[in-house]
Amino acid sequence: MTFDFAFILSTLPAFLKAVGVTLQVGLIAIATSLLVALINAALLVFRTPYLSRLVALYVELARNTPLLIQLFFVYFALPALGFNISGSGRRSSP
Repeated sequence: MTFDFAFILSTLPAFLKAVGVTLQVGLIAIATSLLVALINAALLVFRTPYLSRLVALYVELARNTPLLIQLFFVYFALPALGFNISGSGRRSSP
């Protein structure tokens, strides 16, 4: 069994494209979570009666729910609610 450099060179463009997609998804996730966190922090600091309680409930649910349950929710419940996510990044038809 030998190491095949030709295979690596032939798949390198697809690999680099996938790295780019991964970086894009990561940056979008970081920006979105930062925006949500800043809004939640502002609502908690200003102590609006109902909104701060709602934010506290959201934080407690996020902290106390196992990550696997959250991933199952994203994978199974969001498509049932109309948010279809495909592995290719394209919108899938219903």
